[in-house]
Amino acid sequence: MSHLTQPVLRSRAAVAPADTHAAQHITPRLYRYGLVLALMLGAFVRLFPVLTADFPLNDGGLFFTMSEDIQRAGYALPEYTSYNQSQLPFAYSPLAFYLTAALGDVTSLDLVVIVRILPAVLSALTLGAFYLLARELLHSDLQVILATFAFAFLPRSFEWLIMGGGLTRALGMLCLLLTVWQAVLLYQSGSKRHIVWCAWWGGLTVLSHPGIAWFAAFSCAIMFLFFGRTRKAVVHSLLVATGVILIVLPWVITIIERHNASTFLAAGGSASSYPLWLVTLNNLIMLSGEPGVQILLIVGLLGVAAIIAQRQYLLPAWLAAIMLLDPRSAPTDASIPLAMLVAVGVDQVLLPGVTALIAKLNTTKTSPSGASKRLSHAVLGLLLLYGFATATISANPVLHPRTALRPIAAADRAAMQWIAQAPEETIPPESQFLVLTSADFWQIDAVIEWFPSLARHKSITTVQGHEWLPDDQFADLQIQYNLSRHCIPEGVECLEDWARKSDTAFTHLYLSKSPRGNDEPERYFAALEAELAANPAYKLIYSVPDVSIYTVR
Repeated sequence: MSHLTQPVLRSRAAVAPADTHAAQHITPRLYRYGLVLALMLGAFVRLFPVLTADFPLNDGGLFFTMSEDIQRAGYALPEYTSYNQSQLPFAYSPLAFYLTAALGDVTSLDLVVIVRILPAVLSALTLGAFYLLARELLHSDLQVILATFAFAFLPRSFEWLIMGGGLTRALGMLCLLLTVWQAVLLYQSGSKRHIVWCAWWGGLTVLSHPGIAWFAAFSCAIMFLFFGRTRKAVVHSLLVATGVILIVLPWVITIIERHNASTFLAAGGSASSYPLWLVTLNNLIMLSGEPGVQILLIVGLLGVAAIIAQRQYLLPAWLAAIMLLDPRSAPTDASIPLAMLVAVGVDQVLLPGVTALIAKLNTTKTSPSGASKRLSHAVLGLLLLYGFATATISANPVLHPRTALRPIAAADRAAMQWIAQAPEETIPPESQFLVLTSADFWQIDAVIEWFPSLARHKSITTVQGHEWLPDDQFADLQIQYNLSRHCIPEGVECLEDWARKSDTAFTHLYLSKSPRGNDEPERYFAALEAELAANPAYKLIYSVPDVSIYTVR
């Protein structure tokens, strides 16, 4: 029997059935139409901002270069990446880079084009994987469809996946969803074929993204606690773990032999240094990623209250585990259980509330079912419109100026190309650039991230890629990035003092005045540029409205 015709109630479902809400039951045709619509709209909000841009959204320079490195190495795993001339270990999970490089060779497309489009395509595929998982964890067809819509529209389910730098995260999220889905099927059925598939997708998750690999590990542990807890399930879990180890072992051994285990330890310790309670509070505030009033988050919290009242704890436990065990990526990872909780909140709180309200307002003896049905449909329609609008606005730089989903400006790309093509007497190969931008923080400073890849010269405060280096170099570089930015409104003396104290030398100064967080970048850089113009130690060698390049005499 297909899922469309057989009962969906499961003995150990994550969400118990509501006792009173008849709207849980929808026809197979409506189910199919709803699923197709959710997948189409979800794919649209992910692909549209990418296809209308002419360059990867936000970052991606590091991954672009690593994919180039693989092509140049003839698909042997490089020991170091050429990114930023910094001898950075090529220790990042490499599957996405091999996929990008292979697509480039097979299609003859520029790797920049692939880095622009592939993350969004992979993110669109996560919609189908999410649906497969939701179908196993939720009670009713209505909840499954509502959850798929919620996952399609929650901004945090795709924002950090469709960027150029989302290349690894999007692939990792796709593999994670398939891993957890297979884990649930394994613990529910005990079928040995799910051992193979769970190990396969789990291994690919590890080879895709290190952080999501950790997310997959504790998520499968949670599924074991709720669906397993038998001797047979323990044996199956050990077999899955063994399979994952066998898949990833050649890569792990190679990295340890080349760089020793400290490389992995350094990357694992590169999470936020802020107190856990502060990070958790911040994550709760930005959990859904909605640019306005967080209606979907509120509905999700209603879902939490509803299923806790029914003593169904899987989804709240999964959400709490994400906040505590993976605070760095919590808002993105939490979009999975949150989407399901939104569906529960609509199905078991909002729609029954509508029915109760109509019944209370009905002063006649006539049946209120017709009015209740119409109002329920209106509530669902408004929520869908709100979700679609929220997803669309969050990915639109015009409607949401603070979004990171924008490519670096054409002026910056042209300037970086000029640097790459400049003769050696103008810009020697050993030149070191101090790149200053108006970005709020380094994670969304796309200019400084793309600079080494496009300009083909060293940026002394580019943070990306240094998480694999020992001795707290990653944290130190973040500090230096922040200190250098603080000198922008202070002027040249501040920059020179910073350079002396940090023992950091730069031969060129690159000022990017393209709007990236600061509302008035020209005014932001005005004092610094005035001092540079009056200082004979600095010579202007390139100038367009949004970019200025100086050489230090």
